[in-house]
Amino acid sequence: MGAAKFNQQTTTVQKSESPAKQTFATVTADALNMREGPGADNALVMTLHKGNVLTILEKSEETRWLKVEYDGKSGYVHGDYITETNN
Repeated sequence: MGAAKFNQQTTTVQKSESPAKQTFATVTADALNMREGPGADNALVMTLHKGNVLTILEKSEETRWLKVEYDGKSGYVHGDYITETNN
């Protein structure tokens, strides 16, 4: 068997000069559970309250679950109980 040859490529990653636009959301339910994963069967991270402003980290149009951050913790909430805002 012969030795395999591999070509190495390098990739340069450039940092953006302007910060990425963040998307925020406000909790509209009186109480909203933030979960460890997208689904009501996942463990509870914390309970959010009406008026809390969350930073949206990821969102799925298919499931309507969003990964958010609040008060230094991240988890998932369902999109039916928040209103998205852009800043």
